Amino acid sequence: MEKGKLHISLWVIALLIKKEYQFRKVLALLIFVNVTYNIKAQNITEVWSDFDGFWSSSSASFNAIQPDNSHNLLAFRYNGAVYSTGVNDGVLNANNVSFTPGNWRALPLNSLTSGSCPPISTDSYLIMLAQLVDGVNNGGSTPPPFPVESSNSCASPETMASFLTRGINGLDLGSGLANIPSGTVLTFPFSSNGINQANIADGIPDILITQILAPGTSSDILRIVNSSGQIVGNSISVNQSSTTIVGKYRADIYFRDGTIVNGQFGVFPNQERDIRLLAFELSDFGITSSNYTSAVRLEWSAGGSSDPAFFAFNEPSISIPTKVAIQSQANTFTTGFPISPSFDVVVQDNQGQTLLESGREIIASLESGNGVLSGTLTAITNASGVASFSNLIISGIGAHRIRFSSSSLDIAVSDVLCSSSLVPPFANGQYEINQIEHLLWIGENPSSWSSDFIQTADIDASVTAESCYNGGEGWSPIGTTATKFTGSYNGDGHTIAN
Repeated sequence: MEKGKLHISLWVIALLIKKEYQFRKVLALLIFVNVTYNIKAQNITEVWSDFDGFWSSSSASFNAIQPDNSHNLLAFRYNGAVYSTGVNDGVLNANNVSFTPGNWRALPLNSLTSGSCPPISTDSYLIMLAQLVDGVNNGGSTPPPFPVESSNSCASPETMASFLTRGINGLDLGSGLANIPSGTVLTFPFSSNGINQANIADGIPDILITQILAPGTSSDILRIVNSSGQIVGNSISVNQSSTTIVGKYRADIYFRDGTIVNGQFGVFPNQERDIRLLAFELSDFGITSSNYTSAVRLEWSAGGSSDPAFFAFNEPSISIPTKVAIQSQANTFTTGFPISPSFDVVVQDNQGQTLLESGREIIASLESGNGVLSGTLTAITNASGVASFSNLIISGIGAHRIRFSSSSLDIAVSDVLCSSSLVPPFANGQYEINQIEHLLWIGENPSSWSSDFIQTADIDASVTAESCYNGGEGWSPIGTTATKFTGSYNGDGHTIAN
């Protein structure tokens, strides 16, 4: 690793001199030092992706095929060695690529505030997409290939952040943001497990940054800080204009309101763009065995002209959130009513440690079942890192599962929720049975066993194989040796099957 010039700013607060014209004795000298390294990081010299199944390109020989759609980073060459990202090692093996296996992820980002809306004609916060992501060759799509809020004619902060976390593990090289304004600071908190000491100065990269448009001359700053916001070790100044190009792709550029850039700033649809990547080790940040325990987060400060696809970390090295997890959940629901008790959901690192951070958004959606999920589908973590979903409503019958997601993190899927019993309608002196929940109600209510029932529809009972229905044994028996069924049940030609 070659290190450039060390810049030190010295502020002399007090310098007291005891004698004039003679030996001068310094009684007090207080100096504050702010250190920033201009690091010449190890450029990535070759990349592999899953474009069209398998694609590779290097600084020594650009691939003539230029990706024009989403493609995920499979591996990269750093300091002469090839490291996989863990996205699909099987493809690398099938194509005879020798590599050291890794587990890389995009640094998670939930939202990114991007200025006033509707956007003015500016070249800040432009959305970069491989040119066929929108399904239109040599042009833009209507509607645009991302949601635009009707209230302000802009992509939401959550949508903006998603362009830096798309793809498998967030490692899509075919999307990103261009010209993030100077002064923007993105923060990536660590879990309490922090930095893994064993990965410091091991010669294996720990942080990846990307550049997929046209870098300017301004520099970005990377730093690792402690709980007081002070730099641990040293910050790193990065100017991507000197980063090695490893390949080319075809890109469209969109404004935040969904309008494609076509002629403004000399930019047109389906233009050739460069792919660059830089890698850093923890030791480049001045992280050592004596200071690593004080590190609590990574920060990236924009210089104003960077165009990242993602920022990524090597999962064994740094404990940054990788997954969503469910702490507690209900087992049953009543159709059309809020599920109780509420779902408590957290964000965790790969060791199962919860990130104690407020303000992180988690989204609920229906994973399986025949119903519709409604209510309050978004919850924000509190200071304990818990997002509580107290107003989730399933309108449907049978077994359902709910999915919880946040940024590029691995999703969490609930255990099965079974619809609770329902009182069947009563007409003409008898209960009308037309769904499995009515049969459940009969089994749970011995006081009804002297009543008359008529079945008015075929009933599929397959959902009762789920464990939450009487341990998977179906609905509870109607009638026991102690309390016999003395009423009547008229199937009226209908079936109860499965």
